[in-house]
Amino acid sequence: MALFPTFVWKFAFTPEVFGPLNEQIKAKLRGLLPEDGVVPPSIVWQTEQNLHTHDELKTFTRHAEAGTRGVLGFMKVAYEFFASTVCWSNVAIKGGWHKAHSHPNNFLSGVYYVQVPQGANTITFKDPVYSVKSWSLDSATWMSPTRAR
Repeated sequence: MALFPTFVWKFAFTPEVFGPLNEQIKAKLRGLLPEDGVVPPSIVWQTEQNLHTHDELKTFTRHAEAGTRGVLGFMKVAYEFFASTVCWSNVAIKGGWHKAHSHPNNFLSGVYYVQVPQGANTITFKDPVYSVKSWSLDSATWMSPTRAR
């Protein structure tokens, strides 16, 4: 799907893939929480930004890299190598949100939803040139690995 001058890709995993993958990610996140295991009382708690380097998340990293190779192939981008520069996780409290932001130093960016509650909000892509235009995509049906169309 072309939005503005930007493309958005959707990858859907089967339950056999996303089930164990989500459990691995949740286990890692539980280990990163404060000692009491409670998400700090802010709107969104964010991990360190080097999750792609953690051994426990190698399976996730391999899937992300495979998706990246697919996108680069589709775009016919010639490359000798590519590298993930940062990877982090956000955990939002009920009613929490993530403010609008961009990743200006990256050619590609990705989002993976491990767990999305019923009635959760949407992910919104804003036109980088004209901030008036935007597209909201239902995160529960658009980018969730559990509810691919």
